[in-house]
Amino acid sequence: MNKESSKELIDIATLQSLLFCDNLSSDTVGELSSMVRKEKERKVLLKHNYKISGPFKSGNRTIYTTRAPWISSNKKLSRTEYNDLIDALYDHYFTNPFDDCTVQEMYEQMIKYYEDNQLVSYLTLIHYKSD
Repeated sequence: MNKESSKELIDIATLQSLLFCDNLSSDTVGELSSMVRKEKERKVLLKHNYKISGPFKSGNRTIYTTRAPWISSNKKLSRTEYNDLIDALYDHYFTNPFDDCTVQEMYEQMIKYYEDNQLVSYLTLIHYKSD
């Protein structure tokens, strides 16, 4: 991650931390949450190279979709709300999924991934598990 993107992350984190102050009026909280939402959307649209399609009606629900090549099943990310889709894309591009993991938990996830996708032989998996 380059220096500029880490600075932008700090700005959103600062805005979000201001939302939890007890001395803000409801108008100020609304403005801050709107600023956070717009900043997230701006960053996602700069980074995400695929079109966000929608709203589409599917029965009683409204769906927003976009291509997501990192998803292995159907390679489409869809949400019922536009803001939820932006949040999911923001989480993918700007958060680290291993922030809350220990090394042991990551190692166990790696072994499970190898087992599920049959990337290594059975004997290699036994060796990894014994380590």
